Amino acid sequence: DALLDRAAQLEGTPEGAIAELVVAARQAGGKAKPFELAMLSDNRDVRAVAVSQAGHWASAARASGRTVPELRIEKLLAAAVVDPEANVQRAAVEQIGSLQVAGLAPLLDALLEDADADPMVRLAAAEAAIALAVSSTGEGDRRQ
Repeated sequence: DALLDRAAQLEGTPEGAIAELVVAARQAGGKAKPFELAMLSDNRDVRAVAVSQAGHWASAARASGRTVPELRIEKLLAAAVVDPEANVQRAAVEQIGSLQVAGLAPLLDALLEDADADPMVRLAAAEAAIALAVSSTGEGDRRQ
């Protein structure tokens, strides 16, 4: 944690921004704002980490019984799905599945139908769509 805190002090650098996002995600009682602001970065890695860490933050907040600004998270994920960088898109579709954001299923469908989409993004979209479908039918892990 001390190393992460030191990295977060590297203001104005991608490394510092990423460390700040990781720290923010660990604060289940925190706010969505750091993740939203990071989506404005010119650095694709910062944007991808913002999406991923926003998902981790929302999951942790939900698990601790705290209120999550669902519409703000949904808006962040929707914007990330159409980001020009594939790694940002992939992070978004992974979080859509993980967080069970059923309202964004049409974006997953669009990615699955887009033959020009990055193959890793399409694979992540397929996995997220399956996660949403399993959740909506109430079928969990059925191991034999």
